[in-house]
Amino acid sequence: MVLAERAGLGARVAWEAFEVERGLATSKERPVRTASQGPTVRTAWMAPSSFMNRPDRINDGPTGLSPRYEAISQQLTAAVYQFGLDGSITNRRFLLLAKTGLLAGAFARLPRRFSAINYDGLPFQWFLSLATDGSRRFGFLADVGEPRMTIAERIMATREALRELVGAGSLGDIRLDSTLNALLPPSAELEHTLMGLCVATDLLDQAAPIKVYANQSVGQRAERFRRFYHALEILGHSRAAAQIEATRDASPVDLTPLYASFDVSAEGIGRIKLYSRLHEAAPDQIGLIAEALGVSDAAHRLRLLHAVFMSGSSYPSAAVDICIELEPSRGTFGFKVDLDIMRLGLNEEVAHFALLELLSHLNLPSRPYINLRELVKAGLDPVTHHLLFVSMALRRGGEAVGAYFHPLGIKL
Repeated sequence: MVLAERAGLGARVAWEAFEVERGLATSKERPVRTASQGPTVRTAWMAPSSFMNRPDRINDGPTGLSPRYEAISQQLTAAVYQFGLDGSITNRRFLLLAKTGLLAGAFARLPRRFSAINYDGLPFQWFLSLATDGSRRFGFLADVGEPRMTIAERIMATREALRELVGAGSLGDIRLDSTLNALLPPSAELEHTLMGLCVATDLLDQAAPIKVYANQSVGQRAERFRRFYHALEILGHSRAAAQIEATRDASPVDLTPLYASFDVSAEGIGRIKLYSRLHEAAPDQIGLIAEALGVSDAAHRLRLLHAVFMSGSSYPSAAVDICIELEPSRGTFGFKVDLDIMRLGLNEEVAHFALLELLSHLNLPSRPYINLRELVKAGLDPVTHHLLFVSMALRRGGEAVGAYFHPLGIKL
């Protein structure tokens, strides 16, 4: 499928400047044209059809870069035009947050895979969120650093990248350090895990904050909650910490924290989240937890998600994460459910049509999701799994549905 076309000299110059800045445009890819030939009509690149059949190829692409990096860069170039992104800002964030990790090759090799973002260790995912209030988010998740680094070194590299994006010395920069100091377990304990931090950036709204994920999978359950409560307290949200603890005490199922996240911008820290796993992922239990936090009519609102993705009376516990969200400006809670498509045992097509059905039930547009799916799958092996996670969030303004894609696909 042709993802984007631009005619005219201005579009040609903009496209080629974007490619040259990342070192991807070559003389072969930019044929010389005379004035009499008129402007070039460019289309989005596609990854080579042999790419997925050669997963260990490194530094043998036409530009001497990792084929993985080249393929994802091609998708980014297409996304600039598909979603009308600011190419300069998009490129800067890609270079700061994703390039170093993607240039490496041995993501899945021993002694451990590089990143916790994907099962194969690839440190990158695309995401799209569509909300009933009309808002949209599109961007990527990335693990900053490279496989040779220790977790402590990767945390430092992530902090430096965030400092550059947020602004050194800003309120967000100051609170970033104090929040991470509260959330992160000791570095020595994190070295036995797959990550310390990872980040997500919205490319549609260039003023949107950066989302920072912090590993909470270390320590006993009570210790993990204590770290999260400490972060809330230093940010002035002691009441929210007490409400979460009361909900936890009243819950008939155990919650095990896995990750915490928060939004950071130059102005400070925004929405804060705690991702947890349930030992029993039954729909009624999920709804009760959300309603105990004050999320109105949560059980009923989540029925749409369960109706299209759940078979039987419960989800496999490993396939579901719940997310408690605090909106600091309002002091109210939201709630999100993340479904791991592969652990649900769904193939790509079944999950695709289930997601389309969910979007239809919520009167959300399907075209942005279809465009992203086609962008990601273009030119790649069709028997790979790209759609990894689907989420549904319940917030004061309505619902939001999210989709998360592996950029290159995982072989089934």
